[in-house]
Amino acid sequence: MVFTWDPAPAGDLGPTPSGSEEWQGTLIVYTNGVAAATNASAGYAANIQVPADVPSREPADLAVGSYNRASGLTEEFEGDIDEVALYNNVLLSPDQVLAHYMTGTNSHPATNYETLVMTAGGELATPPIPERVTLPATYLRFSEPAYFPAANSGSLGYLANGSLVLTTNISTGPVTVGFESPNQAVPVNGTNSWVSLNNPSGLNISGQITLEAWINPDAVATTTNGTNVARIISHGPPTPTFYDPNAFAFTLSGSQLSSNEVFLRIEAVTNGATYVNYVVGTSDGTTFHGASSAVPGAVLGGGQWVHLVGTYDGANWKLYRNGVQIASAVSVVGALPVSDAEWAIGATGNGWGDFLSGGIDEAAIYGTALPAGKIKAHYYVGQSGAVSLSIVRNSDGSVTVTWPGGVLQQADNVGGPYTNVQVSGNPATSPYNTTPGTRKFYRACL
Repeated sequence: MVFTWDPAPAGDLGPTPSGSEEWQGTLIVYTNGVAAATNASAGYAANIQVPADVPSREPADLAVGSYNRASGLTEEFEGDIDEVALYNNVLLSPDQVLAHYMTGTNSHPATNYETLVMTAGGELATPPIPERVTLPATYLRFSEPAYFPAANSGSLGYLANGSLVLTTNISTGPVTVGFESPNQAVPVNGTNSWVSLNNPSGLNISGQITLEAWINPDAVATTTNGTNVARIISHGPPTPTFYDPNAFAFTLSGSQLSSNEVFLRIEAVTNGATYVNYVVGTSDGTTFHGASSAVPGAVLGGGQWVHLVGTYDGANWKLYRNGVQIASAVSVVGALPVSDAEWAIGATGNGWGDFLSGGIDEAAIYGTALPAGKIKAHYYVGQSGAVSLSIVRNSDGSVTVTWPGGVLQQADNVGGPYTNVQVSGNPATSPYNTTPGTRKFYRACL
């Protein structure tokens, strides 16, 4: 889309209440390179001065995708915007507009799109072309990488990279034997900062799932944002819209229509008294499926980092805090599929609300349910470093093996092969007593 406005030679309509001069001229709108509509008497006054009648008001600012800040930031555009250019005292010709469109849609253009935009004013100037004067006053390509990228270290690699929104990884994460120093984390302010993961296809997870993070929530984690919910990791929920589909000719779809979501969050519940809960689960907008557990002492904060994990294993939603299971709920409904919505850390899926206040580190998303032993091992290693076994010989010739986390494995030879140690069909739990007279080699598998 291109809009051009050309003031009429005698189109001066005089000053406006803000002190700017209003002019009448011809406004033309082009869509896909072709003029679609014309208004030969369109008035325009540049917002360049503070309105004389309101001394405290500032000059109107420029916004892309909504009304400007001075006008209340309303009328949000829903969709995508790219390659925004504004020219001052330059009127693009119909041929130029068509050329820009043709170049932008041609996979093998003779001249690239950026060059055409940057030289359009020069094509209309009288030679010699003054250096830089004919450049567009503003050209926003929106193609820069995130200034503070959140690099993914998981199996999806760069495809699941995110970006830090109104925050940086400048705070200190868990300081323990298990984390390298310095261990940086992301501070989120409960108002407008979060981490965007977008919506990579590899994270379209349904059924079994694990959401994991180290968090250091402020004591006001569920009140700073003005709601009773603070999201740690979230896929969805649907993006709210200010537009009424009954009044405008468009159809809601994707993240605006789907009510499904998956989340790991903190929420405050008032029932005579206020309770603060950890929650993992999924929702279709009406029915919640998941598990919750009260925050110990109903107090958040204190500068203490907490390892929080939520899983669905095909039969149960479970919550773990610092390696210990704290909640379980039977459910036939696992993570519901979420259509075209985004993933986020510290907010809703695209950052429109429910912001967490505090610190977040080491966030991970799995398309399967981690077993309890692995979750315990993650917490132990994070706190204490590498897992070590303790083997004590007993008087009857047996030994007692203890280990802090993971799955105990055994082999007849030090080089293996190793198999999981089973007791009555279940993985062995620490401590484990061996049968007298047997000789085995043991290790803990994380």
